[in-house]
Amino acid sequence: MRIPRIKIKKHTGSLTVLGFSLFVGALVTHKTIPASIGLQFLACSAVVAATQKNEEINPVKEALNKIELEREQMNLDYIAKCEELETSRARYETDSETRIVDMEEAKKAEIEGVIGLYEQELNTLTEALLLRENIIANSKLPKLSKGIGRVDVIANRIIDFYYARSLTLDYADGWQEAEYDLIRLTPRVGSKKAVEQALDDLQLELKLNSSPSVDIVQGTLQFRLNTSNVKTEVETPPKREKPTINTGDWLRGVAAKIIHAKVDGETQSGKSTLVQNLATLFSDIHQDAEFISIDPKYPMSVVDSPNLQAWRRNPAYKGIDTALEGLKDMAACVEHRLELLSEDVGNGDAPRQFAKKVYVIDEIDWIMSRYGGDAINALQVGLKVGAALNVVVVYLGQTPRCSKLKMTKDDFRNTTNISLAQNIPDALNSYIYDEQDKKDLLSLYYRETNSGNVYIALVMPRGQRAFLGQMPKPNAYLNSVGELLINDTERIIDLHTQGLKPSQIIENIWELKPSKSDFYKSKLDIVLQALGNLNNPEAL
Repeated sequence: MRIPRIKIKKHTGSLTVLGFSLFVGALVTHKTIPASIGLQFLACSAVVAATQKNEEINPVKEALNKIELEREQMNLDYIAKCEELETSRARYETDSETRIVDMEEAKKAEIEGVIGLYEQELNTLTEALLLRENIIANSKLPKLSKGIGRVDVIANRIIDFYYARSLTLDYADGWQEAEYDLIRLTPRVGSKKAVEQALDDLQLELKLNSSPSVDIVQGTLQFRLNTSNVKTEVETPPKREKPTINTGDWLRGVAAKIIHAKVDGETQSGKSTLVQNLATLFSDIHQDAEFISIDPKYPMSVVDSPNLQAWRRNPAYKGIDTALEGLKDMAACVEHRLELLSEDVGNGDAPRQFAKKVYVIDEIDWIMSRYGGDAINALQVGLKVGAALNVVVVYLGQTPRCSKLKMTKDDFRNTTNISLAQNIPDALNSYIYDEQDKKDLLSLYYRETNSGNVYIALVMPRGQRAFLGQMPKPNAYLNSVGELLINDTERIIDLHTQGLKPSQIIENIWELKPSKSDFYKSKLDIVLQALGNLNNPEAL
């Protein structure tokens, strides 16, 4: 039997059917076609089917592989995008923080600039206010007669009499007629009735034989007084003497009456020397006094100053960072002493007496500028309340003006003000109301400085007339009897060569017995310093 050629790819199904048919037919008819041919046809058809199936599956696999590759690439792109976004976010945060810092600094600078402008304006207004206060203070004083005649003197006595009774009368005119003096005063504060109510007292004040009368004439109060019996009692006021430099022991007088003290002057003007000498004399008067030093410039302030007292050489509060703590300690001391007094009063006990405690504050301007209101409040406690509790405040600064410390003149009511050298003209304008005193002191200051005398102090004691005093030169320290320490050094060495011990030297020079007081320790320091320099003659 002839088997036809078959195209496998196109007739795979037919070939399979044909092979199966031949195989079955051979089995049924027992024809001569071998059964193996049918099996071969079946095997061939299976191979062809498998091949065709693989051809159909391969494109799917390729498609799936492509999809997998694309998915992996998308994952890589996603990861890269996330990293890019994270980098952008971190950069944005950094840029934002930088911008915030820059904005904060710019805002801070702007605020500080505005504050600086307001502070300048405030200082200007404060100075203008102080000037206005001076003008007002002067304007409140009655206008006196500038004459020196008998009628002028009586007129000024009448003006002073009524001013003491809160009535302000200004001098207008005055003359003498026979047995009467006619004096016209312009009322500024007070009425004719108020003036008349005090006429009997005025008669007693001037020791008149009869009561004076008052009439209103041309807008003035015209006083008619019979002063015939007092003409010998009315004296012409003495001529004002021109001031001179006080070269005496004025510093001891200040130390004896001091409640608080403010010393101002430029650098190298002699503030520190003056304050130490003031403290030495104060210790001589109050030997139990304790000194507490607040020194913002430490250790620069103690360099090349071998004769400093112990409390200054080793201040309790060193550096600007501890200065506020020192001021608060002073305020706390005042408050503690006040509490103790309150306990005494509450218990019915006699008020206790406190030893003098002296706070010496250097560079007060710097401290106030650094700490502002906290420092001002603490200083005000010491100045206003401490005076009654034996807490003494001595503070050193650069400027004489209280406005620079953001304080008022009322804060310095218990303070002796001492201005040095170049600060004197400004201090005269700020504190001296009497125009003639101001003119005379300013003239004296320029005369002395032009002649080379630059170590001058304008001293304004509390409740006393101001004067110019000769002050010790820088590093010219005094002992308790007003002698320079360099003379003491020579005496110490001389006594030491005679075999005297330090305690015997102190007793010989200063007449002090050994004690634990700061005053005695300061003298011991001086002796030990001098004896320590024996091995270094150049130091002497």
